[in-house]
Amino acid sequence: MELKTKVKVSNITSLSEARYCAGMGVDFLGFRFWNDYETDLKRFTEITSWVSGPKLVIECLHEEDFTWVVSKKIAADYIQIELDYLTPGHLDGYKLFILVPDVPTAEMIDKLVSYSNQGHCVLVTLEGFENNKHYLNGFSVFMEEGREDWQQNLDTLLNLPIDGIFVEGNEETTPGIQNYDHLSEILEKLTVNED
Repeated sequence: MELKTKVKVSNITSLSEARYCAGMGVDFLGFRFWNDYETDLKRFTEITSWVSGPKLVIECLHEEDFTWVVSKKIAADYIQIELDYLTPGHLDGYKLFILVPDVPTAEMIDKLVSYSNQGHCVLVTLEGFENNKHYLNGFSVFMEEGREDWQQNLDTLLNLPIDGIFVEGNEETTPGIQNYDHLSEILEKLTVNED
């Protein structure tokens, strides 16, 4: 299946959701590593051993999450971290997904620019994109879903100079039972019609 743009789905919590996303042609699957690292690592390992295709992203909330993940050398392609918590240093082969705030400080902008042209990605809202687009050269830019009514203006969004969108996954309500309504609505709109 081919999508009109690249898609990253955040907060994958079940194998069924991961396989659904892979089957729909999603490019990146995100897994949160927030505080309960051993449980997060166990879930990540169990799910990713059964999924192929999408690149794997470990989503960190704070600097200590980021430091722990890098030190463990977990088999993922990217680490996601907020720009404010990103600490310069050796990434051991990881690429980054950097969450850029709508109005970053001058210090944050300097930090962001230092990572440009290294194959990293940024995640922004529409407001953040408009405010910071001159600093985003050298990154793959993903627009965050959820804050703007971009679903009603998908053609407008796809005409922006961005590389993809960032969509939030759903928590599994009961083991083995997953609601895909939110994801399927977005992914079906992005599916390339084969006429």
